[in-house]
Amino acid sequence: MKHRSTFKQKNKKHKSGHQPKNQFKDPKVNAPGASIQNEKGQKDRRNQAASARRDNKMEAAKLAKLIGSKNGPPKVVGILPCSANADAPGFLNIFNFQPEVEGFMIPSGTLVGGQFQCRITPFAIPRTIDVLIDVGKIADIIILLFLKDEPLDDWGAMAISLLKSIGMPQAIAVVASPSGEPVPRDSLVNYRNYIQKDLPDVERILPLATNDDLAQFVRFLSVTTPKSISWKENRPNMLIQNFIVNPGNNTVEIFGYLKGARLNVHQVVTIPYLGDFYIAEANGAIPSEDLRHPLIYEQGENDDIMNADIHAPQTVESYESIDQIKNDFDKVNLEDNYGYNDGDEQNLDEDDREAQLAEEQAEVWRRNQEDLEFPDEFDYNGNTILRERLRRYRGLKSFNSSPWNQYESLPPQYARIFEFSNFARTSEAAVAEQDKGEIEPGTRTKITLLIGDNDINDWGRIPDGRALTMFGLFRNETRLTVLNATFFNNGDPIRSKEQILIICGFRHLWIQPLFNEDTRASKHLYLRVVDHNQPAIASFIAPAMMQGAPVSYFKEIDGSMYFIGTGSIKTVDPNRMVIKRIILTGNPYRTIGRNARVTMMFFNKEDILYFRTVGLWTKNKRKGHIMEPIGLKGHFKACFNEIAQPEDTVCMSLYKRVFPKMTTFPVAFLKDE
Repeated sequence: MKHRSTFKQKNKKHKSGHQPKNQFKDPKVNAPGASIQNEKGQKDRRNQAASARRDNKMEAAKLAKLIGSKNGPPKVVGILPCSANADAPGFLNIFNFQPEVEGFMIPSGTLVGGQFQCRITPFAIPRTIDVLIDVGKIADIIILLFLKDEPLDDWGAMAISLLKSIGMPQAIAVVASPSGEPVPRDSLVNYRNYIQKDLPDVERILPLATNDDLAQFVRFLSVTTPKSISWKENRPNMLIQNFIVNPGNNTVEIFGYLKGARLNVHQVVTIPYLGDFYIAEANGAIPSEDLRHPLIYEQGENDDIMNADIHAPQTVESYESIDQIKNDFDKVNLEDNYGYNDGDEQNLDEDDREAQLAEEQAEVWRRNQEDLEFPDEFDYNGNTILRERLRRYRGLKSFNSSPWNQYESLPPQYARIFEFSNFARTSEAAVAEQDKGEIEPGTRTKITLLIGDNDINDWGRIPDGRALTMFGLFRNETRLTVLNATFFNNGDPIRSKEQILIICGFRHLWIQPLFNEDTRASKHLYLRVVDHNQPAIASFIAPAMMQGAPVSYFKEIDGSMYFIGTGSIKTVDPNRMVIKRIILTGNPYRTIGRNARVTMMFFNKEDILYFRTVGLWTKNKRKGHIMEPIGLKGHFKACFNEIAQPEDTVCMSLYKRVFPKMTTFPVAFLKDE
């Protein structure tokens, strides 16, 4: 009988693979999850993004043209004296300036020159750094005022550099001639060539001697469009022209013209030197208590952990582990493993002679802190017990590739700071939330702020002639975190943990930063000193910044503030690992091929046993390890990958992670100001 396969049952093949059956079902309309949208092509997405950018630019340009006009907010104009005898307050007396509101500390009004006029809020900048910074952050236009036949002085050069570091507004250069004598054209060309070295955007120098020059200056001022600065264009800001303190209900009323972005009445606002405040009312809009942004950081909240100890990772957990290492070492014979010929070491007299020779060399080779060969060399004496002094340090096979848990042994102050799981997304959402504000930019604004009992005294300490500015805070910008800012040192060498003043966007803070290398690795080497013209990263605890901002660094010397460096916010990340390195150095007093006997690195046998697993390296790029101790005075045998040289220096690198401490506090007005 033949086999007939055609009569055999054949089932339908299942060709769907491993796909689930519910994939073929139609999705429900009300099903939870992301909404289904039609996919757009790359060209459509690019056109949509370009259209959004174009609309934003047109809206910003429209608002910029309104600034200074009859229907728009006045231009904030800062008058900066750049020559020795330039008189900024007397500059305004030349024009027929008419204040709009009498009694304001910083009035706005109309500047008239001939048939031209322009609405401005003028501010004569004195020769002080703090007022220069306050006006520079809020000004639309900076007038560089020169006196005829006088060059740019040191103060003017420093002021221009400082304004460039925080974001230079649109600048207009003016050469005034109080006597009425015309300014020669050759002199104007020389001024322009000199100024364009620092400010290439300044294309023209305006003379100011006759009435025609006054009219030309007002016309030029009225048609000059303010320059947008990235770090404050998405943030509401306002120059406070006047304020009224109401002690009865603990409020203060501030007046001014809102600029930048919309103001949300639920957000927190900050005023440099005074603090962060809630809004009680803004142009009749009253915030809801449930929708207020949380004010998490408050003055004095972290006083209990100012001096908290930092428990860094430890290599050996207890002294019992040291004893166990010692016992295990006694059971192992390392002489046969390394092929070391030590027939003469059985003679104790020779060991004593070598020890005496090493001690004589130690007297000659004195350790001097100023003459250390390596910047991270650890200076110690023979009485130091290194296994106790350096318990928090560890050895790394490779600084770049060896693993290090970033959440290991965090200090107590890190329980108070905030880590953003996705900072880019959080920042984008915070900036987008600003578009829902109730107060339009360009409007005259009256804001009522809630203040505490202690804040009332602070408002009474404001010195005369100071420019107060208000900035709106994005959500989460009152949370403490770790800011990592770039730092380029323009002054003398500065040490880490030295107290300096920074102007970080709208924040004025005293900090004690940890300087570290600017690398792309996961671990960053701690810098004890930052030399002149050396770049670095400054890590410190401060309120978060949702957008990048410029950072200016100052140092107080003999009661005066000196501008020492510039930078910007790089990351907002408490997980940045700043690793401190120390180097133990020793002297090879006897070499045999690749083997050597080293002294002056340790002074007892127990320290050698404790650190014997850490690798060695030399000044001449050799690598090695500890073999065994010799005697009880800290001598040991070492083996290297190449022939050891007696004039070389044997080194051991040890590392520990360091953390910024809670030593940041805001700048405030003093009683004697």
